[in-house]
Formats: sequence, C-alpha cells, structure tokens
Amino acid sequence: MLHPDPIGLAGGLNLYQYAPNPLGWVDPFGLSSCTLGRNMGARTGDGMANHHLIPEELMKDRNFKSIFERLKKIGWDGDGASNGTFLPGSKDLASTMGIPGHWSNHNQYTGEIRNKLSQLASQANRLSDTQLALGVKEIQDWARKRLANNLFRVDPNTGRLL
Repeated sequence: MLHPDPIGLAGGLNLYQYAPNPLGWVDPFGLSSCTLGRNMGARTGDGMANHHLIPEELMKDRNFKSIFERLKKIGWDGDGASNGTFLPGSKDLASTMGIPGHWSNHNQYTGEIRNKLSQLASQANRLSDTQLALGVKEIQDWARKRLANNLFRVDPNTGRLL
C-alpha cells in the first residue's frame, strides 16, 4: 500500500512511500540472538542455537528497567557472552545431547527467570551496583547449571525448552 508524502519528508523526491513492514516488528527468522552468538563465538552450521540466560523480554520489561539501566551503566551487556549459552537447535540434536532444545519461545523458562529477577528487584535499592551485578550472575549461573542438567521443563515429544 502506498501513502502520500506530500511535502517529501520521508520519501525524498518520491511523493509516496511504502507502508511500514510489519515483519520489522517481530523476529520471524529468530535472528535476535545474533549479537549474543557473535559475542559467544558461535559457529555457523553446528546446529546450536544462541540462548539468552536472562531473556531479552525480561531485560526490556518495565518491572526490571531500573535494574538493567544500572547494570548497563557499569558495563553489563545483555548480549554479552556471560548472558548466553548454546542449546541444540533441533529435535535430533537435543535428543543426542540430552539438553533442552531452543527453536521457539520458552515461556515457562522465562517465568522461572522472572521469579528470580523479581526477588532480586525487591532488594535492588539496598544493593550496590556490584552486588546487583553479582545477583544477576547468580541467576545466570543457576539457569546455566539447570540447563546443562536438563532440569527445566521440556516438551516430551520434541525436547524443546518450555
């Protein structure tokens, strides 16, 4: 669909511009973890998927905004290698490796991380920046260990992290 741009602000010399692409509002190809993967040294073609230990949606959640703003001021990066791990990107690889697969959303995992972050957030105003960063690291270490030991809920048919 075309929309007129009568004074040429958005279209330059073109008086019309295309409507916004709604695919830009979502991540249809699952590329949101590309920066994380690059920071972790991901290898193309190995079948592994980049997984944020603290999910991106929680880093953007208004309930945790102040925590992550503080952490960013001291150099913490949600796409940094310390916030990531590799998980199998297919059912076959997940069953071979015996750890959860990552090829779709994982609301139950995110809910468990949300609970841990909520506990930390309730204490955040009494913590120094260093203590806050260490609290997030504890959550990451907890999640990493549970993923490695297959202790989070997975789909029994596919092995996908739920």
